[in-house]
Amino acid sequence: MTHGQGATDQLDGEDISALVADLSTQRMARGAKASLIGNVVERMLGLGLFIALPFLIPFRTLGVYYEVVAVLTLASTVGTLGLDVGVVRFTALAGDSGNHGHIRSVLKTGLLMAAVSSFALAVALWVAAPTLGGVFHSGEFAGALRLGVLAVPILATLSVLVAPGKGVKSMWPAVVSIQMTQPAVQLAATAVLAAGGLALGGAAGAFVVSAAVSWAVGWMMLCRLRLPKGEHSARPSAGPLVRFSAPVAGMVLTGTLLLWVDTLLLGAFRSPTEVAAYGIVVRLVAAATGVLATVIQIFGPFVTQLVTRGDLSRLRDVLHTATRWTFLLSAPLLVLLMLVGPGLLGLFRRPLGSARVGLVVLAVAFLADALTGPVGYVLSMSGRSRLNLANNAAAVVGSVALNLVLMPGFGIVGAAVSWAVAIVGVNLIRMVQVWRLYRITPFGPGLWKPAVAAAGAAVAGWGMKEVLAFRGVGSGPVLGLVAMFFLAVYGGITVFLGVEPDDRVLVRTLVRRRASAPRPVPVAAGVEA
Repeated sequence: MTHGQGATDQLDGEDISALVADLSTQRMARGAKASLIGNVVERMLGLGLFIALPFLIPFRTLGVYYEVVAVLTLASTVGTLGLDVGVVRFTALAGDSGNHGHIRSVLKTGLLMAAVSSFALAVALWVAAPTLGGVFHSGEFAGALRLGVLAVPILATLSVLVAPGKGVKSMWPAVVSIQMTQPAVQLAATAVLAAGGLALGGAAGAFVVSAAVSWAVGWMMLCRLRLPKGEHSARPSAGPLVRFSAPVAGMVLTGTLLLWVDTLLLGAFRSPTEVAAYGIVVRLVAAATGVLATVIQIFGPFVTQLVTRGDLSRLRDVLHTATRWTFLLSAPLLVLLMLVGPGLLGLFRRPLGSARVGLVVLAVAFLADALTGPVGYVLSMSGRSRLNLANNAAAVVGSVALNLVLMPGFGIVGAAVSWAVAIVGVNLIRMVQVWRLYRITPFGPGLWKPAVAAAGAAVAGWGMKEVLAFRGVGSGPVLGLVAMFFLAVYGGITVFLGVEPDDRVLVRTLVRRRASAPRPVPVAAGVEA
């Protein structure tokens, strides 16, 4: 099988053994396409909710909503115990060794443990809700949190439920249930309940409803995946799964803390209004950085199988391709956010203060994150999750320390700088570790091309922005014209510099409705899951 060939999704009729054995560029491109579609839909629906919320909920209450969602997101992540990542890894290993019956065994074990842990966590949050409401200085917090905790076990088990699909490199179960159904239902339910006068309670209830509907869809997608029944492995599932997932749980917890700690600390130091303004900044950046996960999701099983087989040369090539694709897709959005983001914030006509500076700071940090590629996944999916846990823990400690120093005096800007330093620092550490372990880096041939294209488009976009402002064009039209011009220049420079062969595979996959390719021959690696 050549690197340009690959299997189609099992949901389209392909055998799971062929999907597992397929380590081609085409396979990675197909997974990236599914993730990209999911990310685009998820971000568009999230943007719709983000725009609608200030009109459905009082601005002060909006800050409380963001705090509740932060706690619920953290709780559902903690409740998963890293078992979703563990199921992905053991699915890839079991499929690679031909032991397909073991996949079902691992899934059942993971679902049971995630259900128990997340339910216990939901009960603890329900009890602690009044105390947490006092911490965040809000009388409405406790009621909204007690309603929202119903979603915690649902979301935790959903992450495990769709994990086998990722393990066999079929992204559609996760895409349809988590990235499409959940935000669509949340937007619709929030609009109905909040507009009906329920305000914060309606928004929290909509969060729960969307989680339940997405779980049902996830179950249907799992059934469509048609995991082989076969003979179950005699080996126990719980022990190896827990040993791998325990450090992953800590890693995911610290990673989620890093994502939300600035918002939570800002709620303790500053007013709900300032928290709401920072929440808007974070969600704008999240909308631009959604494509960062496009390649990473499909990249994980490649790492597991290639490291197990000892094929570090192919791992280096796949890492270079994944990094270039990540930067190629995310760089234009992040640079464009630096150009038009401050003006976009002005359209909300709210007291956003220094939010514009914070937006630019975070965009720069995530641009550096994209440039380093998915090096963190190389560590985790190769079995080095303890090392990644230590990295994330150090980043959280550093971020908290910087927040405590900067946030009282600088507010939103202090929170943004603290998060940015943590993002850049942890990625530099990961790059050094991956080099020492495997003698590979994310910087491969052709990575300079999207970097040059982004820089050239930024200069051109800034120039057009100044010209339009000088001519007195309104802020709304300026944002649209600059965005279109920037993207056109970026695409033109990219084509002029020459498209890499692997990038052509990605482009062909993205523009075709369905790509057909020869079925690869399954390769049994003989590994122990």
